[in-house]
Amino acid sequence: GIRQITGLNGTADIFFTMLAKGIPKWNTLIDQIKFNHMMSKVTNSFPFAPIVMSITSAFSINAEVAINSARNLGPRLFAAFIYDWNEVFRVHEYYFWVLIIGSIVGAILGVWFYLGFIWIVKHYGHLRNIEDIDTNDAINN
Repeated sequence: GIRQITGLNGTADIFFTMLAKGIPKWNTLIDQIKFNHMMSKVTNSFPFAPIVMSITSAFSINAEVAINSARNLGPRLFAAFIYDWNEVFRVHEYYFWVLIIGSIVGAILGVWFYLGFIWIVKHYGHLRNIEDIDTNDAINN
């Protein structure tokens, strides 16, 4: 048979993440950046699963579930051997770069947000200007 990446008989979305119809690339780039810096440092297995499920459900309308660039680039390289090498990377006007760049930029922004919040707590986290209020006096009045 004839192998097609997109179209009625397209099967490339089995291997790698594809852009949804009518969604601009910049919208999915913003999704990748926002998604990648939402994870906290202290994530354990049980609360982590519903967080990942809810975030991927919210953003999968734009470009399937693109959790990280390894989920997309490895299968895309594999698909390059099945389909035409150039066509795999040219599909949707070179969409493959959005997931790679979005993950990297999102990780960098996540580190900056984390360090920024740590700096704010270090410098402004104490309650220096608040008077000590006795809770019994506040309840009785």
